Amino acid sequence: MRAFPAMSAAISNAEPAKLARFLSPSFTGHNLDWSKGTGPETEGLKIRRVVAAGDSREMSAPATAEQFVRYVMELRSHSAPGLTAVVHIYTLTQ
Repeated sequence: MRAFPAMSAAISNAEPAKLARFLSPSFTGHNLDWSKGTGPETEGLKIRRVVAAGDSREMSAPATAEQFVRYVMELRSHSAPGLTAVVHIYTLTQ
């Protein structure tokens, strides 16, 4: 299985160990602070947009590989029963 489908499957199936295999031991990243997000909200839809460009310290927190995997798994847990779509878009940079 190629990397992105395998990562998606690991997230969908709540398998943090499989997701962690894609991150190096020296991985460093940032977890976005969703409370800083804005967007429209209705009874059936809630959109939160968080943009952390340039100096992202206000919008995110530094994360190790373990912290990042835990964060992604926590995002997955916010899915409500009967939810048909959740989209999280990340930009990965070196």
